[in-house]
Amino acid sequence: MKENSLYKLDVGKRRLYFRTTSYRVERGSMLHSGIYNRELTSSLVAGAVLLAAALAVIFAGVEVRVYHYVLAAVLFTVLFAFFRVFVFFEDYLEMVMDKDRGEVRLLVKRFVSRARTFELGEVGGVAKGYTVFTPQNPDGIQVVEKIALQHGTAIPGFGETKEYHTVNLELKEERDITVFVTEDASEARSVLDVMKNFLGESLAQED
Repeated sequence: MKENSLYKLDVGKRRLYFRTTSYRVERGSMLHSGIYNRELTSSLVAGAVLLAAALAVIFAGVEVRVYHYVLAAVLFTVLFAFFRVFVFFEDYLEMVMDKDRGEVRLLVKRFVSRARTFELGEVGGVAKGYTVFTPQNPDGIQVVEKIALQHGTAIPGFGETKEYHTVNLELKEERDITVFVTEDASEARSVLDVMKNFLGESLAQED
């Protein structure tokens, strides 16, 4: 079994299990993930809910006492955990290749999940892909970086050219499905080789 921060890969003679949180090729957002992330989003939403509840209590004429502050702190913790685990959780792709069943099962776990199952015979192979994102607005990037520096904030990787290596599941009668994305070419090759070996030489295609 192979496992790291990006994926988990477990392969046997008749079954391959793959799960990853990195399965989409995206240009990215101006709000870097190190600044604006799921934890921050959960905190903001939990705080907004708590603020709305506090305003409702105040307008109702309830006298605020010390235990209300304690209750607010507890509620904030509970709300933060709820939003982080059940709403703003890290989505992932899960793929199971099962030779005994003769099928491939794909699950994309999001707030609204998607699942697909198709016959193993529909798979034409797996192939490696490559995508490059180059900055499109250098002047705008400089402005954002200056503003960030004025506020004492650095945005690592912002405005840099991004190169992504992908592993794509090739289907005979449909568009290919990207199942893994990484900036490390050797990591993509490692995952690709395992999947190719599992499918067998008859399905493997040279990329």
